Amino acid sequence: MPKTTPDVNPYPSEIPSKTVSDIYKQMVNWYMDLSIVRKGIVWAAVGGGIVVFFIGLNVLSNHVGRSLVDKRISKIQPSSVPMTPTPTPRPLTSKGVYKFSIMGGEGKQGLIKGGVITPVDPVFGGKQEMELTVTTGAQRIYVILLTDTKEKKVALTKDPSKPDVWRGSWTMDDTYSYIYTLTVQGTIGGDVVTVPIMFR
Repeated sequence: MPKTTPDVNPYPSEIPSKTVSDIYKQMVNWYMDLSIVRKGIVWAAVGGGIVVFFIGLNVLSNHVGRSLVDKRISKIQPSSVPMTPTPTPRPLTSKGVYKFSIMGGEGKQGLIKGGVITPVDPVFGGKQEMELTVTTGAQRIYVILLTDTKEKKVALTKDPSKPDVWRGSWTMDDTYSYIYTLTVQGTIGGDVVTVPIMFR
């Protein structure tokens, strides 16, 4: 009789546990045999993969967020944003030497009688001078200059030879295209009196 051999499946469905154990031991032995440098390379590769994953996740989230913001901005109508009109500069009524005569003020008595401003239209950084003739007995005379973005208070000085004349000067360090007023303030008869002077 011919010899028969038992049927053997060339593709076993399960790998013997011994084979798996051997493979695991071989991997452990391979890793243990690596030098410190090679082990570092392995861990660097693993860490690099993690870093690349998180960078990609961050870029994706930024892209999605920016897309949402762009969509919301695109829905805003230009007409919904109010536009502020630009004011038109007003010209001065005088140029150069400005002389004025005035009698009165906010008080029981008039503070000043008149004065001269030289010049009334100084250049930026230029010097401006003022001479006032005040009522007899007036004391502590100040000038309050209000321009486009600044306000300054300058004390005037009494002329020793003319008791009723006060003088002062200052530098024009601001523009006055829109706002330009000068207020004289002083004390007379126990009252504080202010006299506004308008140039427009």
